[in-house]
Amino acid sequence: MLADSHQDDWSFQRLPPESSFAQWRGRFDKALSSPAMQAWISAQNFQAPRLHIVGTTLTVKEYSGKITTFTPSDGSGWWPIGRQVIASAAMLDPHGKDLSMPGSRVIPAEIAAFYGVRWPINKADEEALKANGFPEDDPLRSPEMRALAEREFMDVENESALIKTLLNELKDKPDDEDIDLRAISQKIAPGSSLGIANRSGLRILKRLMRDPLMAPILSEKGIDVNAKFRLENGLFMVCANGASGPWHEVTESVLAHPTLAQLLNTAIEQSQTTGQIIRQQSVGDMWQLLRFATWKELPAINTAGELRNILNWKLNPLPPEPAMGGYARNFLEDKQSPDSLSEEQRIRVRRSAPGASIPPQLTLLDCSPKPWAGQSQEYIRDNADELISQALTQGAGQRRCEPILAVLQDDSSLIKSVSPEYRQQLITSRDLLCIDPELGSKRNYIAGYNLYSVSNTGKTLSNVRAELTQHLATTTKLPTIEAELITHMMLATSAPEFLAKGAGDIRVGTSAHVNLRIQTALVEMVSPGSSRDMSVDQICQRSFMTVSSSDHDEVVAVASAGPIYDWAVGIGVVEADDNYSDTGVQRALSAYSQRMEEYSGAVAEYEKEKSNFNTRSELGNKELEAKCPGETDFLYKKIMSSGSSKYTAGLLGLLLKTDTETLLTGGYSISELYLSGVLTAQNVDKTDWELLDSKDKARFKALVQNIKQLTPIESVFDIPFSRATTALEALNVTAMKTQLSELPVEDRRRLEFGEVFICGASSEQDDDITAEEAQKKIGQIIFAKDEFGAKCYEFFPLENRYVERHELLARFQRMAENNNEAIRFLITLPKKDAPSLPVDISIKGYFAKRERPSDVDEFVPDTYSSIRTNAIIKVLQDEKLLINREDLLKNAKGLTANERFKMIADGVETFVINTLVPFKGSIEDIASGDRKRLVMGLIGLGLELVGALFVVGGAIRSLGKGATLLTKAMHFAKMTMSMFNLPGAVYGTGKSVFKLSAMGVKTLAGLPSKALGKGIVTLKNLAHGGCRNTQNIIKLGSNNGASKEVVNLMKNTGLVNTAIGIDAYDREPLPQESSGSVPELVV
Repeated sequence: MLADSHQDDWSFQRLPPESSFAQWRGRFDKALSSPAMQAWISAQNFQAPRLHIVGTTLTVKEYSGKITTFTPSDGSGWWPIGRQVIASAAMLDPHGKDLSMPGSRVIPAEIAAFYGVRWPINKADEEALKANGFPEDDPLRSPEMRALAEREFMDVENESALIKTLLNELKDKPDDEDIDLRAISQKIAPGSSLGIANRSGLRILKRLMRDPLMAPILSEKGIDVNAKFRLENGLFMVCANGASGPWHEVTESVLAHPTLAQLLNTAIEQSQTTGQIIRQQSVGDMWQLLRFATWKELPAINTAGELRNILNWKLNPLPPEPAMGGYARNFLEDKQSPDSLSEEQRIRVRRSAPGASIPPQLTLLDCSPKPWAGQSQEYIRDNADELISQALTQGAGQRRCEPILAVLQDDSSLIKSVSPEYRQQLITSRDLLCIDPELGSKRNYIAGYNLYSVSNTGKTLSNVRAELTQHLATTTKLPTIEAELITHMMLATSAPEFLAKGAGDIRVGTSAHVNLRIQTALVEMVSPGSSRDMSVDQICQRSFMTVSSSDHDEVVAVASAGPIYDWAVGIGVVEADDNYSDTGVQRALSAYSQRMEEYSGAVAEYEKEKSNFNTRSELGNKELEAKCPGETDFLYKKIMSSGSSKYTAGLLGLLLKTDTETLLTGGYSISELYLSGVLTAQNVDKTDWELLDSKDKARFKALVQNIKQLTPIESVFDIPFSRATTALEALNVTAMKTQLSELPVEDRRRLEFGEVFICGASSEQDDDITAEEAQKKIGQIIFAKDEFGAKCYEFFPLENRYVERHELLARFQRMAENNNEAIRFLITLPKKDAPSLPVDISIKGYFAKRERPSDVDEFVPDTYSSIRTNAIIKVLQDEKLLINREDLLKNAKGLTANERFKMIADGVETFVINTLVPFKGSIEDIASGDRKRLVMGLIGLGLELVGALFVVGGAIRSLGKGATLLTKAMHFAKMTMSMFNLPGAVYGTGKSVFKLSAMGVKTLAGLPSKALGKGIVTLKNLAHGGCRNTQNIIKLGSNNGASKEVVNLMKNTGLVNTAIGIDAYDREPLPQESSGSVPELVV
């Protein structure tokens, strides 16, 4: 390492490649010799130049003595072409004094600057440096720092501190307000990476750690001599090796020993000296931490809007340019590049290929062994850059470029100086021209294959890439594996958006694809090839950034024109044979802008209302706490009495699956009453509120004036939530229209002219879930069919995606064959017949086939706002398949304790009325005195009571816990008779189940409860025999069976009147208190 290599060798001419400085010097040389940088230098026509970098300024001194200076803001292209050179130079020369190239030997001053040491140094320091050497590690640069410096130079901790402070300063500031970076930078103390944590004294500390006097100090902390150590603010810290902590501060213990103290003080002094150098410059130039995010020198005072833009770029840096860069992009695709080949040069480069075979031999494949031999196609696709680089370095290697340089007639003095990367790119350019002489000159075409044809609209990029690979394999007669490599080179040159990580799922002709193409082109302008190391999200996120340069808008406009025009042709806005006319381009730009404005407007409206898409408890309690500050605990305390109930504990205990004592006696809080609308600003001082504890009365009274300031809960929650769901539905509609308009052209034709079925969750589900809950588990399913085929899609508008459901096609085909409109909407596709479906679905909308235009094969329908599309959207809205606003509202409201009790009480009331009232008519018949009515009343009452008790008995068994059936049945009987004041009696346990008479009915009040209970128990036991056996128990007359009329009466009057209501009540779960919920949406 450096520490050993520099002793007694102050020329520093030979550096071990594994040393820190040599590695950073290697990065600098690589950045300087990159194809883009060399092309820019060549374009300046310098004569024997020598380059000097000071900070971000490049000074070029030619042989003639002419001096030219370049800065990031001069528009020369030095920035961003020289970005990586500037970054690595700043690492080598952190003082920003001077760094020269090419050919300058490394001098001690550069090494010293790298390690934060001033140069020249005095004799004593020189001797100390010779004795101790430079530290073995990289003292100024942490691993995080190294990773960052490969992208852009700056200190991690200082930069983070500045950005964090700056973001806080910019919060809520208008765009035109001035921000002084000098004032902000003075608030920030330099961080440890370039300051206090400078580890230039660590070599001295190693000697200290090995001193025997350290053993007892370390032993006291349970640490051995192999412990980790560091200096932090002048303190000596140690930690057990391999442990994550804790760190122990042992400074005082070390200083107590003179020998150890001398070593520690020397290390601290050296660390502080080198750290001070960095601190002084870091404080003075703090705001320049942002300078690499802009194309101009950054002044001290900027507007808030400018700084927001700069921060966007700073927080989303580009990766370094890969070795192969943009492959042949500079030579074949980019007409503005200094390396762009003319038509004549293309021909000469192609003819320089070795051999005389037709077609010419490909240099890439002329290697042995082939690096890709035996590898899978997926592996080759993922590692194409590395495999191609290996192939180009085997065999003749870089010498294969000499014929190309010769036919280009470049300056012979420069031929030897061109970088290896430049040579490799020229070699690949020749290979690609051998395959496609017109590559780069015909937009979107690669070897005769149109990447963005109308027929490719709606296909994923991975599908198009696979088709291109197959096309190249067929036309070049290459094996598929080798065609995969050629495809990679072609796409890197002409369509780099295909190679971004995760791009395979993007569909051609979508707005997402347009944005990817635009942003990829902008990335490639700055750092050729970088997009291959970025994800789609990283690339597309840059569309939300702007640069502090008036020229940037023009660059974006140029990069946007082609992708937007191709989009317009694919979706039918511009005719396919328009041939890139000015009128067609303008129409495309207008349509794209209009649709993006509509979509962004819907997003903006939702974003404006998104804060209202919240639960009632969240919004309501926020209002309550704002108007009653400091009373949070009291607002949620159960202080209000629930009041008396018209339902007895016996009735509730019989019928409810809950703790009736708590239900009847539990109180309610101010929050619950406000959220439910019971407590309002208007009635707080006009209602006689009953409090559970008299001690709370005074405190509640003191809050009355605050409560009178409350906004009604309807204005706090209901109305704002309605606006939010309206905005959400509008966004869904816009997103759905966009997706329908970006389907493959054949499917858009089916939507317009074929049969269309719209499906959603069935109203009846096999599982114990509601239709509303079921619909949340699926997207919008649309099946379209015509004489040319059929497709089934499931759409997810807010996620900006859809999937093809191949597995449902056969079942939908059968459903489509049913021409009976009367039963079409009754057909259900259960999930048991389609395992991929999470729920049962049914048809919600249908559109019949209509006549197709005669030129339909050439016709590309624009389905964004067609009549059929609007009709489909209407069905989706009417059937609540996009969103269910009522269900969202219900879930967001939740349920307060008092609302829960009211729902339970209402359920009991409904249960009693629907289940027990039916036999009241029979009793009235008995009491009428009319003989016919008396007979029918006796029969009806008996049957209805048996039916009621039969089902109630089942309910008691399933609902009631902890009490005997006799007790609950007696409570039930007493409650029923007292509720209706029925003048009748149920008694007797003989052969006849009922012995009722008008007189018996009238004397009910005289019966003891014991007799009444006995009769009820008997009826209950008989009823539990089941519905099938009930007719065998009832015996009317001398024969042993019931008449047909009686049986029918029993079936239609007795059980039907009772079973439905009680069964429904038994199945219905009790409502539970809830603070409400809203779904998490990603928009």
